[in-house]
Amino acid sequence: MSAEPWDQLLDTIDQFAGHDGPILDEDVESAFAELITEAIATGWVDPELHIEDTARWITALLVAHRNVRDTHPHVPPDADAAVLRLIVTRWLHPHRLDQRASAPRT
Repeated sequence: MSAEPWDQLLDTIDQFAGHDGPILDEDVESAFAELITEAIATGWVDPELHIEDTARWITALLVAHRNVRDTHPHVPPDADAAVLRLIVTRWLHPHRLDQRASAPRT
């Protein structure tokens, strides 16, 4: 892959967040599992997370995001997307402090 796995993961989340995005199903979970595996291997995602469970929960979070958009259309879509990205980033990053797993602890 040409892009960093982390960037590709966030781009995929953005793609699926819209109502006009693909249906959120087991194929989407599989795609996320592959991206998470790559992101763990490069130190961008916490290696303690279970890959399939994390992929399933990201997919569920996207379903919830679509529902939030439906029930709160007055909130700008960019604002909701920013919150979604922040939640995913804080949840997935190693140590929840935006530190790559391979970085030495200080």
